[in-house]
Amino acid sequence: MLASRIRFSLGTGALLTVLGVLPLSAAVPAGRTETPDATKDSEATVVVCNHNSLDVVVYAVSEAGRRFRLGIVQRTSDQALNLPDQLADGSTEFRLRIYSLRPSHAAATTRGYLQAVKTNPLSAQAGDEIMLYVMRPLAESFIAH
Repeated sequence: MLASRIRFSLGTGALLTVLGVLPLSAAVPAGRTETPDATKDSEATVVVCNHNSLDVVVYAVSEAGRRFRLGIVQRTSDQALNLPDQLADGSTEFRLRIYSLRPSHAAATTRGYLQAVKTNPLSAQAGDEIMLYVMRPLAESFIAH
């Protein structure tokens, strides 16, 4: 795996954009949970290493604007999240959006987000693993693909 460190910045047109507090629809499809069957190895995954002091929620957003909630990653922990099959075909571009949660909003309500960042467009196919390192401050997060 070729790992590259991509620094996120706060400017427009940068690799990562700070979104601020954004309201989200409450009806966001949930990401798939891990399965014990043999197909698990063929799924594309996002491994989130959360080095932030807050929990984060991770979404994948297709180029058409469809949001897929991949999951919540607790502060200072690592978790593998599966990408939906619609995004893991090798040709569909998507962005990851990472939202830090207020400590009192562990249920990830739409008013519970402190700030958010998004990546440049990514693509993945079955078997790929995208490493997402969530840092403090959030804007210093980076990916390795």
